[in-house]
Amino acid sequence: MRNLKDNKFIRIIFAPYIILRARIVMERFKKSRDSDFILQFKGKYEGKRCFIIGNGPSLTGNDLDLIKGELSFACNRIYNIFPQTTWRPDFWMCLDPECLIEEFENIKKMQGPVKFIGAIGKKYSIKKEDQLHKAVVYDSRFILDRRKHIKKSISTKCHEYFSPSSTVTCQEIEFAIYMGFKEIYLLGVDHSCPITIDKNGKKVVDHSIKDHFEGGGSADSSLHYIYVDAATQCYQVYRDYADIHNIHIYNATRGGKLEVFERVKLEDVKNKQQ
Repeated sequence: MRNLKDNKFIRIIFAPYIILRARIVMERFKKSRDSDFILQFKGKYEGKRCFIIGNGPSLTGNDLDLIKGELSFACNRIYNIFPQTTWRPDFWMCLDPECLIEEFENIKKMQGPVKFIGAIGKKYSIKKEDQLHKAVVYDSRFILDRRKHIKKSISTKCHEYFSPSSTVTCQEIEFAIYMGFKEIYLLGVDHSCPITIDKNGKKVVDHSIKDHFEGGGSADSSLHYIYVDAATQCYQVYRDYADIHNIHIYNATRGGKLEVFERVKLEDVKNKQQ
């Protein structure tokens, strides 16, 4: 499935369909209950701080317990670390259709956070008691080559759409900004994968690199890859937007390869008065 999505020839053939379908989905979403649900969060946490949790190999249960009581976002298979911590996220997001398909039953069973899933992709049979809310990731431009995707702006109307990014972490940053948070701390965002592909198509393979905390990946995480230049550029767009709008985004990850944001120590953040 992923190979088909990245095949240029296939993408050119289906470009009109993909663009039209995305636009129809977004227009329908604007009139949906899920859009109304997201709208209630606009500016709700004005001036507050939050943590955005990545699923990188540096993430530990001990660090998550350090931020217990803080407002936080998490994503994908984060529930696999729950046995190691009493911390639980307030918000959770998954926009990857493959992860949603594989993990849908586990996602429905997860207790605690407000949950958002991508609206484009497989049509799910969602019942009211599942407590899942759809979000739309939409772009009017057709992205022919994902490795060269250049992000130009972010969405300030998450109740209508989320702007496309190379990683769900960016879309969580977007949601946090929409909610009014002025201090955003990243934790466990290692920005690394066993396979990296740069904007020129150069592939680097190193299966000694882990891309998730223990138990946080799929059955074959050795196949995971990242378009490293595209992802880095996405983060830079959020950094630039934050700098202009008096929002501070920091990287509290222990190690990792993301250098777009100022580095801080998690312990120092915890000792800082809000």
